[in-house]
Amino acid sequence: VRRKAEMLIEDFMICANESVATHIYWQKLPFVYRIHEYPKQEKIATFSRLIKPLGYSIKGEQNGVHPKEMQSLLKRIKNDDVREVVASLMLRSLAKAKYDIKNVGHYGLASDCYTHFTSPIRRYPDLMVHRLLKLYMNYDNLDIDELNEKLFYQAEHSSVCERKAISLEREVESMKMA
Repeated sequence: VRRKAEMLIEDFMICANESVATHIYWQKLPFVYRIHEYPKQEKIATFSRLIKPLGYSIKGEQNGVHPKEMQSLLKRIKNDDVREVVASLMLRSLAKAKYDIKNVGHYGLASDCYTHFTSPIRRYPDLMVHRLLKLYMNYDNLDIDELNEKLFYQAEHSSVCERKAISLEREVESMKMA
Protein backbone atom coordinates (compact mmCIF):
# COMPACT_ATOMS: atom_id res chain seq x y z
CA VAL A 1 0.00 0.00 0.00
CA ARG A 2 1.38 3.37 -1.02
CA ARG A 3 0.43 6.05 1.47
CA LYS A 4 1.28 9.75 1.48
CA ALA A 5 4.68 9.22 3.09
CA GLU A 6 5.76 6.63 0.49
CA MET A 7 4.53 8.84 -2.34
CA LEU A 8 6.38 11.85 -0.91
CA ILE A 9 9.62 9.86 -0.65
CA GLU A 10 9.16 8.59 -4.20
CA ASP A 11 8.60 12.16 -5.45
CA PHE A 12 11.81 13.31 -3.73
CA MET A 13 13.74 10.40 -5.24
CA ILE A 14 12.46 11.20 -8.73
CA CYS A 15 13.38 14.86 -8.22
CA ALA A 16 16.90 13.90 -7.08
CA ASN A 17 17.35 11.59 -10.07
CA GLU A 18 16.16 14.29 -12.49
CA SER A 19 18.33 16.97 -10.87
CA VAL A 20 21.52 14.92 -11.06
CA ALA A 21 20.86 13.85 -14.65
CA THR A 22 20.01 17.39 -15.78
CA HIS A 23 23.09 18.86 -14.08
CA ILE A 24 25.47 16.49 -15.85
CA TYR A 25 23.54 16.65 -19.15
CA TRP A 26 24.04 20.43 -19.42
CA GLN A 27 27.73 20.04 -18.65
CA LYS A 28 27.94 17.69 -21.65
CA LEU A 29 29.88 15.09 -19.69
CA PRO A 30 29.66 11.33 -20.31
CA PHE A 31 26.87 9.84 -18.23
CA VAL A 32 24.47 6.93 -17.76
CA TYR A 33 20.82 7.85 -18.19
CA ARG A 34 17.72 5.82 -17.44
CA ILE A 35 15.76 6.19 -20.65
CA HIS A 36 12.29 5.16 -21.71
CA GLU A 37 11.63 5.77 -25.38
CA TYR A 38 8.31 6.86 -26.88
CA PRO A 39 6.09 3.88 -27.67
CA LYS A 40 5.61 2.72 -31.24
CA GLN A 41 2.51 4.16 -32.90
CA GLU A 42 1.04 0.78 -33.84
CA LYS A 43 1.28 -0.45 -30.22
CA ILE A 44 -0.53 2.65 -28.98
CA ALA A 45 -3.22 2.18 -31.64
CA THR A 46 -3.71 -1.43 -30.52
CA PHE A 47 -3.84 -0.36 -26.86
CA SER A 48 -6.39 2.33 -27.67
CA ARG A 49 -8.54 -0.19 -29.56
CA LEU A 50 -8.44 -2.64 -26.64
CA ILE A 51 -9.44 -0.13 -23.94
CA LYS A 52 -12.25 1.47 -25.95
CA PRO A 53 -14.80 -1.32 -25.17
CA LEU A 54 -13.91 -0.88 -21.47
CA GLY A 55 -15.08 2.73 -21.68
CA TYR A 56 -11.68 4.44 -21.86
CA SER A 57 -9.82 6.38 -24.51
CA ILE A 58 -6.58 8.32 -24.88
CA LYS A 59 -5.99 11.59 -26.70
CA GLY A 60 -3.40 12.03 -29.40
CA GLU A 61 -3.06 8.50 -30.70
CA GLN A 62 -2.68 9.72 -34.30
CA ASN A 63 0.48 11.79 -33.76
CA GLY A 64 1.92 10.41 -30.53
CA VAL A 65 0.41 10.20 -27.08
CA HIS A 66 1.95 12.56 -24.54
CA PRO A 67 3.15 10.74 -21.41
CA LYS A 68 0.91 12.95 -19.24
CA GLU A 69 -2.10 11.48 -21.08
CA MET A 70 -1.05 7.96 -20.06
CA GLN A 71 -0.60 9.13 -16.46
CA SER A 72 -4.04 10.73 -16.63
CA LEU A 73 -5.55 7.44 -17.80
CA LEU A 74 -3.96 5.64 -14.85
CA LYS A 75 -5.56 8.17 -12.49
CA ARG A 76 -8.97 7.73 -14.15
CA ILE A 77 -8.88 3.94 -13.73
CA LYS A 78 -7.55 4.08 -10.16
CA ASN A 79 -10.71 2.70 -8.54
CA ASP A 80 -12.14 0.78 -11.50
CA ASP A 81 -12.55 -3.01 -11.59
CA VAL A 82 -10.64 -3.20 -14.87
CA ARG A 83 -7.64 -1.28 -13.51
CA GLU A 84 -5.29 -4.29 -13.54
CA VAL A 85 -6.25 -5.23 -17.10
CA VAL A 86 -5.85 -1.70 -18.48
CA ALA A 87 -2.56 -1.14 -16.63
CA SER A 88 -1.21 -4.47 -17.92
CA LEU A 89 -2.24 -3.63 -21.50
CA MET A 90 -0.61 -0.22 -21.14
CA LEU A 91 2.68 -1.72 -19.96
CA ARG A 92 2.70 -4.10 -22.92
CA SER A 93 2.24 -1.18 -25.32
CA LEU A 94 5.23 0.75 -23.96
CA ALA A 95 8.92 0.29 -24.70
CA LYS A 96 11.11 -1.16 -21.97
CA ALA A 97 13.14 1.30 -19.93
CA LYS A 98 16.89 0.81 -20.16
CA TYR A 99 20.25 2.41 -19.39
CA ASP A 100 22.02 4.38 -22.11
CA ILE A 101 24.68 7.05 -22.54
CA LYS A 102 22.40 9.05 -24.86
CA ASN A 103 19.61 10.93 -23.16
CA VAL A 104 16.25 10.57 -24.91
CA GLY A 105 14.16 11.25 -21.81
CA HIS A 106 11.92 8.98 -19.79
CA TYR A 107 8.48 8.60 -21.36
CA GLY A 108 6.86 6.82 -18.40
CA LEU A 109 7.81 9.59 -15.99
CA ALA A 110 7.28 12.39 -18.54
CA SER A 111 10.84 13.47 -17.72
CA ASP A 112 13.27 15.09 -20.16
CA CYS A 113 16.32 13.94 -18.25
CA TYR A 114 16.49 11.05 -15.78
CA THR A 115 19.00 8.70 -14.20
CA HIS A 116 19.13 6.19 -11.39
CA PHE A 117 21.07 7.77 -8.57
CA THR A 118 19.19 7.12 -5.32
CA SER A 119 19.88 3.39 -4.68
CA PRO A 120 23.62 2.75 -5.05
CA ILE A 121 23.44 -0.22 -2.68
CA ARG A 122 20.64 -1.86 -4.66
CA ARG A 123 21.52 -1.11 -8.29
CA TYR A 124 24.87 -1.03 -10.04
CA PRO A 125 23.92 1.85 -12.41
CA ASP A 126 23.26 4.04 -9.35
CA LEU A 127 26.74 3.23 -8.09
CA MET A 128 28.13 4.11 -11.53
CA VAL A 129 26.46 7.52 -11.28
CA HIS A 130 27.93 8.11 -7.81
CA ARG A 131 31.38 7.20 -9.11
CA LEU A 132 30.97 9.55 -12.08
CA LEU A 133 29.93 12.43 -9.83
CA LYS A 134 32.98 11.84 -7.64
CA LEU A 135 35.20 11.69 -10.74
CA TYR A 136 33.76 14.95 -12.10
CA MET A 137 34.30 16.77 -8.80
CA ASN A 138 38.02 15.98 -8.97
CA TYR A 139 38.85 15.81 -12.68
CA ASP A 140 41.45 17.81 -14.54
CA ASN A 141 41.94 15.91 -17.74
CA LEU A 142 39.46 13.26 -18.81
CA ASP A 143 39.62 11.03 -21.86
CA ILE A 144 35.99 11.62 -22.87
CA ASP A 145 36.03 9.07 -25.71
CA GLU A 146 37.44 6.32 -23.51
CA LEU A 147 34.97 7.10 -20.72
CA ASN A 148 32.04 7.12 -23.18
CA GLU A 149 33.09 3.75 -24.56
CA LYS A 150 33.36 2.25 -21.07
CA LEU A 151 30.00 3.71 -20.01
CA PHE A 152 28.31 2.47 -23.19
CA TYR A 153 29.37 -1.10 -22.40
CA GLN A 154 28.39 -0.81 -18.72
CA ALA A 155 24.98 0.69 -19.52
CA GLU A 156 24.24 -2.04 -22.07
CA HIS A 157 25.40 -4.75 -19.66
CA SER A 158 23.27 -3.30 -16.85
CA SER A 159 20.17 -3.31 -19.07
CA VAL A 160 20.78 -6.93 -20.11
CA CYS A 161 21.30 -8.00 -16.48
CA GLU A 162 18.14 -6.16 -15.42
CA ARG A 163 16.08 -8.00 -18.04
CA LYS A 164 17.58 -11.34 -16.93
CA ALA A 165 16.73 -10.57 -13.29
CA ILE A 166 13.13 -9.67 -14.17
CA SER A 167 12.77 -12.87 -16.18
CA LEU A 168 14.19 -14.94 -13.35
CA GLU A 169 11.89 -13.25 -10.84
CA ARG A 170 8.88 -14.12 -13.02
CA GLU A 171 10.03 -17.75 -13.30
CA VAL A 172 10.36 -18.04 -9.53
CA GLU A 173 6.93 -16.48 -8.98
CA SER A 174 5.39 -18.89 -11.51
CA MET A 175 7.09 -21.82 -9.82
CA LYS A 176 5.79 -20.74 -6.40
CA MET A 177 2.26 -20.28 -7.77
CA ALA A 178 2.36 -23.76 -9.31
